[in-house]
This record gives sequence, structure tokens and C-alpha cells, in this order.
Amino acid sequence: MNRSGWDAGDKPVSSVIDVLGEGFAIAINRPLLIVPLIVLELALLFAPQLTVGNSARDVAAEVSERGARWAVVGDGIARLEGYNVLDLVVLGLPRIRVAAFAPVAGKSSNVPGWHDRRVVAAGALAAPAALFSAIAGIVFVAYFRLMLASGLRSEGATTSPRSLVELAARLTVAALTAVGLLIIVGLPVVLGTILLTMFDLPGAAFLWLVLLVPVAWGIVHFYFVVHALVVDRLPVLPAFRASYQVVRRDPWQAARFIGVSLLLSTGLTYPLESIARKPEWAVLAVVLNAFLATGMILAAMLFYRDRARHLGLSPRQEGA
Repeated sequence: MNRSGWDAGDKPVSSVIDVLGEGFAIAINRPLLIVPLIVLELALLFAPQLTVGNSARDVAAEVSERGARWAVVGDGIARLEGYNVLDLVVLGLPRIRVAAFAPVAGKSSNVPGWHDRRVVAAGALAAPAALFSAIAGIVFVAYFRLMLASGLRSEGATTSPRSLVELAARLTVAALTAVGLLIIVGLPVVLGTILLTMFDLPGAAFLWLVLLVPVAWGIVHFYFVVHALVVDRLPVLPAFRASYQVVRRDPWQAARFIGVSLLLSTGLTYPLESIARKPEWAVLAVVLNAFLATGMILAAMLFYRDRARHLGLSPRQEGA
């Protein structure tokens, strides 16, 4: 096996730089692919805020009454009073999220709608509003990713309602599966921390540092689960297996791609935020972020697809 992790007789796979270049080339040649993300970001940027009003404060007061140890939890809940529920459309789940910049831009600029207009979803309306926003985020992720997958094949968007619902459901199950795995891995550390604290023993911080090893392993090996769900339309568990197999064949190249992706996606947020501090430049920051995010997602799809094909993985084989 050579340095790239592929046998000498294999057809060479594209390097990290090649797939990044190809991903951005598709975004440039097919600019309509970035339009849905721009539309969503502008809607989030200019729409009035939807907050929970005093509901968070009331819950925080009830929690704080349980004792001094709950005061920190109560303070955290109270801060949700001014949270824009529509931000849940962007989602915060790793790998299953909208790569939107609008919430960051809105909080760092004087763009109309973020500071002078609010709609309050108080009382019984708070939970349905939050749930609707989260569901809308999952549906948008499914639509946007399916559209980009069609872009890889130089086709028009072929997102039928059935495929959209199926992918949204699988994305939800994949997120819950990842959370479940994290709980299983982290439970011994949590229990160990509780025991060490009860007996006033050192070592709790070390346990949490040890937890970083399996978490990092999982992030790398299951990084392409979403792309397996979208590109090959795999069920959830076969998607986890396909991502693991792709990364295991060449972990160092996968780690390089993931590292470059994280560096670009996080590092470019700061200059975009600086641009968005001026309201007249906020729209430009949104457009640039949409282009960068689309190119990165396309590159990740290409990285997964090329290596999955070399391994002989296909929707029919994995879904059988």
C-alpha cells in the first residue's frame, strides 16, 4: 500500500487540493446552486426576531428556586429570553446543519430587523415555534444537499417530496444515533467524575481529556455519514459503515481533508464577520459565505464519492 492508502494498481483518486478545486469549480459554473442558501440567509438576516418573551425567565425562576446549585442553570435559561427562535433553522448539530452566516452577521451589525423589531412567541406558542424552526432546518438541509448532489451529476434539481422526506428523516435518525454514541462513550467519564467529586479525589479533568480521544476518532471516521446519506441515498447504519470504510482505507488523507475543511470554514468566519459589521456590506458577506459553504460541501461529496467507488461501495450493495 502506498502513501495515499490505495494500492499501486488502483486508479488514482483525487487529492485533497483537487477535490477542493473541483468543488469550488462546480459552484462557480453552476451559481444557481448557491441561491437557496442566499435566500434563506437573507430571510434570517432581515426578518424580525421571534423570541420566547418572558417564558424563559419564568422557567429560570422555577429552576433557581430548587437551590443554589441550580442558580447557574437558571441563569443560562434566563438568557434564552432574547434568543431568536428562527436561528434554530440553522441548527447546531455537527455535520447536519445549514452553513448559514446570517445569525453571526445580524448580531455584529446594525442590519434592520435584528435590533428594532421583535415578535414574541410567548407561553404555549414558544415550544411549537422552536419545533417548527428545527424541522424547517432539517428539511432545508435535506433539500439543499439533494440539490448539490444533483449538481455533481450536472443535472437539474430532482428533489421529489418523497426523497426529501426520506432524507430529512434519515438525517434526524443519524443525528440521534451520533448523540447516542456520544452518550455511551461519555457515560463512564460522567460517572467517574461524579465519584471523584464525591470522594474529593483528583483526576476528573484527566478523564475528560481522555474522552477527547474517542470523540476525535468518531468525528474523523464518521465525518462523511451525511454525504453517504445524500450521495448514495444509504440508510443510516450503512451510511455510518460506508463513512468508516472510506476513512479507514486512508485515514491520513481523510484527516487532512477534514482539517483543511475546518480551517477554512472556521477561519473565514472572522473576516466575513468583519465585513458584515457594516450594514451595507452584510449582503456581500452572506453571498461570499454561501459560495464558500457550497464549494466545501461539494468538495466533501466528491471526496466521499470517489473513494466509495474505489472501494466498490454502492447504494445497492450497502442498502441490501
